[in-house]
Amino acid sequence: MPPRLIAVLLFFAGLTALEISAGFERWSAEQDRYRTERLDLVDHQQEALAREVAALLGAGNRHTLHLSKNPVVAELLAASDDVELRAANERLARLLLPYIVSFPELDGVSVVDGDFAELFRCERMGGGVASLPLALLASAPGASVAELFPLAPGQEVAVSPLVHDPGRVEVAENERWVFHLVARVDPGGEARRGAVAVTIYAAPLLHALSEFKPLAETTSCLLDDDGAIFAAEPAGERPGGVAERLRADPALLRELSTLNGRIESNGSAYFVRPTGVQPASRLVSALPETGLVSEDLASTALWTALRSLVVIALIGFGSAFFVRTSLRAERLRETESYLERIGEEARKNRALMEAAADLILIVDVQSERVDDWNPRARAMLGAGLGSAETPQLAALVDRMTTTDAERLRASLATAAAGPGRPVSVGGLRIALEDGATAEVDARCVGLESERHPQVEIALTDRTRERELERRAHTAERLSSLGLVAAGVAHEINNPLEGIANYLVLLERTGDPELRKEYLGEVRRGFQRIRDITGELLPIAREERGKERADLRRVVERVVSMARLTKDFEQLEVQVDLPSRPLVVRGSEGRVEQVVLNLLINAGRVMDAGGRLSVALSELDERHAEVRVEDEGPGIAAEDLDHLFDPFFSKTGGTGLGLSVSYGIAKALGGELLAENRSAGGACFRLRLVRAERDIEGGMDDEA
Repeated sequence: MPPRLIAVLLFFAGLTALEISAGFERWSAEQDRYRTERLDLVDHQQEALAREVAALLGAGNRHTLHLSKNPVVAELLAASDDVELRAANERLARLLLPYIVSFPELDGVSVVDGDFAELFRCERMGGGVASLPLALLASAPGASVAELFPLAPGQEVAVSPLVHDPGRVEVAENERWVFHLVARVDPGGEARRGAVAVTIYAAPLLHALSEFKPLAETTSCLLDDDGAIFAAEPAGERPGGVAERLRADPALLRELSTLNGRIESNGSAYFVRPTGVQPASRLVSALPETGLVSEDLASTALWTALRSLVVIALIGFGSAFFVRTSLRAERLRETESYLERIGEEARKNRALMEAAADLILIVDVQSERVDDWNPRARAMLGAGLGSAETPQLAALVDRMTTTDAERLRASLATAAAGPGRPVSVGGLRIALEDGATAEVDARCVGLESERHPQVEIALTDRTRERELERRAHTAERLSSLGLVAAGVAHEINNPLEGIANYLVLLERTGDPELRKEYLGEVRRGFQRIRDITGELLPIAREERGKERADLRRVVERVVSMARLTKDFEQLEVQVDLPSRPLVVRGSEGRVEQVVLNLLINAGRVMDAGGRLSVALSELDERHAEVRVEDEGPGIAAEDLDHLFDPFFSKTGGTGLGLSVSYGIAKALGGELLAENRSAGGACFRLRLVRAERDIEGGMDDEA
């Protein structure tokens, strides 16, 4: 046998051995991947279940703490006789009946004194919620409350183990599992100490455990800090489940009670994750080893080996035959395909350029000659760039201001130095052939070229958009002024009626002293009208020429005008202003429009009355902030991302107020933010850049 043939045979034998080895490695990797994916699946889904458990039990803790701090509970404990006790009991009932109806997880609320004698009980009965009369309340210590006392140092809420309450006839038998939560109430003074006991349904928690099946073999239970167990079905959990295994293996139970993570023991994988709440401090899930082994791995291994053999055989018999015959043809096909792709890309780029809505010009940086431009550019710029065959960039630059022209040429140089990186030029104004002016946003991108540097200039026409923005700005300003004007008209009627009355008196009396007194009252009435209109006129003017605004004076003036509108008649307005002026960049008219929009919106949502807070502060040495807080319903979570979108409104307005205000804040270099208050209601923050003169030493009265 020739040595060359032996070498070829040995080569293919080695390839066969390598392919078989790789096949077994692939089979082992597939097995490990399958196992890891299933473990990760259970682990990741258990994390979500732990959050759900914490949320369900955490809601009970929050309800208990909230009710323990209610002033009516303190009044109940402070009652000195039956009359006061009955009155406080009735007030607490009116408060808690809708409260329990609003939260389906609540079963009942009780208030007990220091001896655990019940002073109040409100619970679900039949299909509704009712409070028990004083005569039916338990005078003896309540077991569900007494067992949870005394609370440990620093413990705010005590939680009972899972309890089956057969008296909960309003729900099915298997859903009568509840928790009792108790919080201490210490009103202070002469009032008695006591406690608030809240009963919550455990059914949602048990359903969540029962339905947690990322894999069919998975079972779960909960552990408390003492190692006590309860599972998804307390009356008789699933045979062979994790709860049954933990009861049968105390050593494993002790190990899992201190674990945070994943272990494998006795042919099962255990997942332990703290919930952060009591009594279910740990969530435990178990997955048997049988759930981690794929039934198809054996067939996968056989298929892998056969595939390796087939591949080796095809390589050995086919490679020698096809290499020489196909090499030249393959190279020709690759060349043709490459040329075809180049042509296709060229046609695609040309089509994109011709159909683009932007004005696109390809410019030779050295000669500033326009090598190419799309139909949109030719239609808008016309023949003003010179000859249609050799248009020049200089003709376009001549139609701009000196500053815009310098920015455009600087951006051209920057883009040419770094091809492929977009360079934003910003807004430009271009004088057109018909005498009109176009407002465009420009950007430059350097192009790869072997002959000479080229840059693509893309101009986006914003003329129509800017005009619409100005109209929206004006419309919203007029809308706000209309609301204020209605209040001003109402306010002016009062002094006008007084003036008319005193004029009648002047006609009827000839006494000089009385006439002098009546004329004085008429003058005061006219002065009041002058003061009101004097407050309105600065807000009605835009004052675009001024570049600085006294933010303190703006807030004072706008609050004064807003108080005249009907939405503010039932509101308590609290204003917190600094002792000295705060001067920011921008005209007072534009800043006033933003603050006025925020106040009017707050007044609209607080139709039931309440307190509206307006505060002005120095955010830092470069910024000042106006904060407007209301006690309205707040902002829905799904609306926060759309609050400043044009035409988005939940109050029946135009939907432009906040959008225009947001645009004004951005135009002045600041920002407008919105969030919900933790105590209820919404908070809007207008941040503006302070004027340099204010930072260096204040602003004179003229500013």
